[in-house]
Parts: sequence; C-alpha cells; structure tokens
Amino acid sequence: MRLDVVVAPDCRDCDEARTVASEIAVRFPDLRVNLIELDGRHPPPERVVATPTYLLDGAVVSLGNPRLADLVRAIERHADARDRPYRVPRRRWHLPWHRRTAESG
Repeated sequence: MRLDVVVAPDCRDCDEARTVASEIAVRFPDLRVNLIELDGRHPPPERVVATPTYLLDGAVVSLGNPRLADLVRAIERHADARDRPYRVPRRRWHLPWHRRTAESG
C-alpha cells in the first residue's frame, strides 16, 4: 500500500501535510509514504487538482488536510478491503416504473 501526499512550496497548508505524512509513516511502518513536492519541473500526478492532496494507492482520499483520525480510518479500511477476497456485487433489480423512457421525459 502507498500513500502519496502532494504538496507545493507556495501552499500555506502544506507544512501541516508534511507533518501528517511523517506521523502516518510512524504509525503505519509497512505503508509506503511518499511526499511529492510540486516544483514545476514535473507534472502533478493524475487526479491532483490542488495541494495538499492525499492519494491512497492512486485514489484521492483527501483534498486538503484531513483530520488525522479520519486518514487513519481510511487507511485501515483500505487495508481491510485489500485483505478480503473479491466478492461479486449483488445484482440490483430495476423496477419498470423507475426507468425513464423517451415518452415520460
């Protein structure tokens, strides 16, 4: 599992993001925590539109600084989901009156 924390030099909230990244690295030693500094030399990672952004295995888990407890919960849930075997999603039944038709607008 990997947590990328994307920050920028001119970002006012990115100092806190750097601190959160170091706290997460201590709390989850098996988690790869990468601090990505946007300095203009390289394009930002895909899905990053602002700083700070937190990406867990490539998925945005927070735009801006989350509460530490919320980030810890998100990491734990993601780890639990990865350990569970894949389950086929339950089929949803659609009732005919829920479908839109060209006639109903």
